[in-house]
Amino acid sequence: MLLPVQVLNHHPIALALLLLITRFALALTLLRAGLAKLGDPHRFRDAVTSYALLPALAVRPVAATVTATELGCGTLLITGILPAPAAIITAILLTIFAAAMALNLAAGRRIDCGCAGADHAQPISWALITRNLALAALAVVVAIVPVDGLAILTGPHPRATMSVAPEIAWASLLTVLTGSVGWQLTVRGHRVTASARKLTNSSSSGR
Repeated sequence: MLLPVQVLNHHPIALALLLLITRFALALTLLRAGLAKLGDPHRFRDAVTSYALLPALAVRPVAATVTATELGCGTLLITGILPAPAAIITAILLTIFAAAMALNLAAGRRIDCGCAGADHAQPISWALITRNLALAALAVVVAIVPVDGLAILTGPHPRATMSVAPEIAWASLLTVLTGSVGWQLTVRGHRVTASARKLTNSSSSGR
């Protein structure tokens, strides 16, 4: 019986496709987070302040740097411009996020992670730290074995670049985009349903 890694080694196209989808998923995650921070910079600065790890003078430039880095790396990953360096920076950023959350949890503090906008407020947790470290690990894999699908400028990379046909690359991007949109619609649908139920219950109890 072949192990999963051996199967992928025997099917380089499957491995390339998997890495390409991972690259796109990382890009969309970064872009979504960066756009949310850009749309509400004051709230993100408050979130950075609540971590209590930086002097007051450093909060504004750090918040702006994080937002710019997420948007920049997300754009580079989705367009294939220097994907390996962008993936390495992404891994470092996610690891820093995880460390900041761990320090606050160890101190017994449960604060908003500041990961996204006001509509997606989420307290820090060990599960969130695990998610960030898992994404960081995926980013490292993307950096080590970059895929040239939809790549404009691959740039330097530690190992040989894998190749996929352009139509496969576009199909992968479409799959990730469709899945992301579908997930967001599902989440928002559940929230609308929950809000409607609360209003119904409130009106019923008020009678």
